[in-house]
Amino acid sequence: SPKRTSSTFFDSSGIPRQQGDQRPLHDRRRRGEHGFVAIALEKARRPARPVQPPRSAAGGEQALARRRGALLESGDGFTDRDSDSSLAQERVERATGLESSPGIIVLLSPQAPVRSQAGQAQVREVAAELGEIPGVEAVASAAGDGDGRFVSRDGRTTYLAATLSATADDGRTLDALDERFGDRDDITLGGALIADEQLGDQISEDLGMAETLAFPLLLLLSFLFFRGVRAAALPLLIGLTTVLGTFLLLRVVNEFNELSIFCLNLVIGLGLGLAIDYTLFLLTRYREEMERSGPGAKAVRDTMATAGRTVVFSAATVAIALATLIVFPLNFLQSMAIGGAGVAIVAAVSACVIAPACSRFGTSSSRPATGAARTTAGTGSLGV
Repeated sequence: SPKRTSSTFFDSSGIPRQQGDQRPLHDRRRRGEHGFVAIALEKARRPARPVQPPRSAAGGEQALARRRGALLESGDGFTDRDSDSSLAQERVERATGLESSPGIIVLLSPQAPVRSQAGQAQVREVAAELGEIPGVEAVASAAGDGDGRFVSRDGRTTYLAATLSATADDGRTLDALDERFGDRDDITLGGALIADEQLGDQISEDLGMAETLAFPLLLLLSFLFFRGVRAAALPLLIGLTTVLGTFLLLRVVNEFNELSIFCLNLVIGLGLGLAIDYTLFLLTRYREEMERSGPGAKAVRDTMATAGRTVVFSAATVAIALATLIVFPLNFLQSMAIGGAGVAIVAAVSACVIAPACSRFGTSSSRPATGAARTTAGTGSLGV
């Protein structure tokens, strides 16, 4: 790949440089078991297979994060699209068919001094090659007009500014740049187009690294807290489901409203955090109910009627709070609002559905059991 820089350069003219209850569901409703309590009991009727630790969760999520990163917007999300300056920029682009400022900067270090005949010939050669790149409509350089602002003080380095068509295919343009200048040691590529691509690549790489480190660490901590591999894997399973579910939601939303790639960071961090917290609420409460009444449908019912409501109200609070960001006219904040509200809702649904549905996902309670719990410990639908 070509040597690149995400820096931008500017000159004086502003040119860029740089599973249990068998009663019918309607009977449970008459007894007040409705909503997510009824759903949880319905799920708990059929024991699920023991939950296994997600062996390749980080790898799969990392790949999907990269795919989402390729679909979301990594460029301009920090300006108000209805501001006077943005509207003026759109008018310029409609009138000229060109972007309002150069999108590609080529930093060239020719073998000969820039102002020499050999240097000028090399500048013209690069300018001609740059002009052949798909999407490039105009190239400004030190060749021809001899504009000294394009040349460094020592006369050894110069830059070329390429303006793109307003309808240019950025992916095609980037591919052509890689192919044309990929092996050139004397050329460094920069500008907004290159910086946007590098920003998206860096975010995807950082997210993958964070997931690679976070999942093993979270699994270890969960094992220390729950003292069982399967119980320890449940929070991560719900966390993974939350993140992937939110990615799917964002994929759909992005078809209608362009989202910023920055919301991926929020989705992964907040998604894992909320999913683990909600799972801890449910597991802790279930263990308390299991000691009183033994494992089974009653423990599930009481857990969902208490901790389940806590989870739902918590998710609603988080979603509403983050949704307020949508009032700001900046795309990256609106994307945060959509991603944050979505991940809170998906986390609550995942925890309230998956946890009751998973059977025998842990070990017996570490505290002494009493009554029915002592005779049936470890045999319920949510035996922990």
